[in-house]
Amino acid sequence: MADDIAIARFVPPALQQQGTGRDAHYDVTVASPELPCGAAWLASALLELGVPLWRPWGIDDTDAWIPLAGNHWRYAFPGSGWSRLVPALVDGRCFRLRTRPVPRFTHAWPGQLPVTPRVVVVVRDPRDALYSAWRRARRGGQPVPASFAGWAADEHRELPMSRAQHTRIWWQAWLTHLAGTPHRVLRFEDFKRAPRAALRAMLAFLGVRTPGRAAARARRAAQHEHFAAAERTLLDRGVIATPTLAGGVPYEWRGHFTEADHASLGPGWDGLLAALGYEAMPPALRGREAARIDADATVAALLRGSGAGPAQANALRRALGEL
Repeated sequence: MADDIAIARFVPPALQQQGTGRDAHYDVTVASPELPCGAAWLASALLELGVPLWRPWGIDDTDAWIPLAGNHWRYAFPGSGWSRLVPALVDGRCFRLRTRPVPRFTHAWPGQLPVTPRVVVVVRDPRDALYSAWRRARRGGQPVPASFAGWAADEHRELPMSRAQHTRIWWQAWLTHLAGTPHRVLRFEDFKRAPRAALRAMLAFLGVRTPGRAAARARRAAQHEHFAAAERTLLDRGVIATPTLAGGVPYEWRGHFTEADHASLGPGWDGLLAALGYEAMPPALRGREAARIDADATVAALLRGSGAGPAQANALRRALGEL
């Protein structure tokens, strides 16, 4: 998330189980890494269909939702910058929200949050996700290496691994963790290519019944042009200082990656890229196994300052134990 967005405070993962306004517990987890990979597309489409978006990505926006009669709510957050991520989140807009499903959009690792009956994991070709994140950081004026390779190989700001390793391990941990759990993988490239089919599959999995006209309106509201327009409005009003959106083009890395860029990602990508249906690494970089991560150090870093107890630490350790 960009530092210059006007937002409410973040809440730690241990507190993200509660819904806002009412004691509604989440029944779906929508997990994505903290990289540009398209989770906001699904959040926007669902909100347009009346699916609540309580505390998205750990943001405590409880006070922004004003209960009206019945299941009607008004979003009241003057100066909010969140419309760049979910264009419908503008001050004064009213919604009629469903009681189910209640998705929890999160960047958390598996084991950090209570288990839900269903899970959606949002993925994007890791090379695109990382390349887009590097460009976003540069546009935002952050002090980042001038080369993508230097940025990807750089130490993660919180965990004992590189940025590229973090991306690989995060997705591997979720895919391993989901064995036996009802889940779907939503690929960025698929909803860009065929948004109607992608949204229809998500609604069927989540049990959301809606007329075709309403689904079409939701798809239109979640188009990239609306995100871009929302960001331009926020920039013009001085709510945010820097743009972050790029073109949202699938497989953009193919026109930019060098041998050094691929090498900076490190080993261990073969299984993940194959499982997600993405192009393999160059031949010279295939078949190299990654070193096992330090699970104890990673768990300690993830839970530092969260107030989590032994049960949560053990759940995280199990999720990371095979990586």
